[in-house]
Amino acid sequence: MGRLRDWLPPEVIRLGLNWSGHGVYFKGQYVSWEEASRHAQGYDADAIAKRVLQATLAVREGRAAFERDGVLFAEPDYPYPLLAALMRGAALATGRLDVLDFGGALGSTYFQCRPWLYGLPSLHWRVVEQPHFVTLGRDRVADGTVEFVERIEDCAAGGAPNVAVISGVLQYVPNPADIIDRIAALKPSLMIIDRTPVIAGGQDVISVQVVPERIVRSSYPIRLFAQHSLTGLVGREYRLVSEFRAVDGVLGGLSRRVEFKGFIFERRT
Repeated sequence: MGRLRDWLPPEVIRLGLNWSGHGVYFKGQYVSWEEASRHAQGYDADAIAKRVLQATLAVREGRAAFERDGVLFAEPDYPYPLLAALMRGAALATGRLDVLDFGGALGSTYFQCRPWLYGLPSLHWRVVEQPHFVTLGRDRVADGTVEFVERIEDCAAGGAPNVAVISGVLQYVPNPADIIDRIAALKPSLMIIDRTPVIAGGQDVISVQVVPERIVRSSYPIRLFAQHSLTGLVGREYRLVSEFRAVDGVLGGLSRRVEFKGFIFERRT
């Protein structure tokens, strides 16, 4: 399969993984988040946090280039659209970059982008996470530049953020509009929504995402956004300036093709 993979189109590989049960897929369509939750098995939060911690420490110590969802990568793969937005935010603030990173685990995005951020006059990166991640982050990862907090509003302490990063997380919260509204209330100059699933059609779909055992056997509710619904969450105070294909690419099968995308919004002045 390894050699064959080099010759097969990505769509064929994706469908093959899906049919064989080795790929991430989406199951069912539910009328509410609560109903989807009843059909999901959940996940071992402590095991995931420990795996992410070990991967994060390996990156910080130079034993890997970066990590994503607890998986290590030996070679750099820089998220250039995100980096461009971060630099835009710093340029608008005379070199100051103060980031609110909602759902940023133990600083995955920060450590992946860090080689490009050296030299900024002022850099502060606050990760908003669940309590067990915050505890691990404060004890093992925080270094004076990256910090861990439990509430969005805590990011305003010592100066409001000028860039908000919401990467790979909005689809997993019961009320994404509330998250966006609370972040927008801090008035960051730019808001970056990355690694978020978009489907064809006019309405969001609430489904269950199933992750195979080869990664970590789990399933949990997920919101698959109609694009106009997702971009409409940000509101009139921001305008969409760019969209791009996220690193996750396309997942799902023939019956439900899910494309992961990124969006950059700039606050209207």
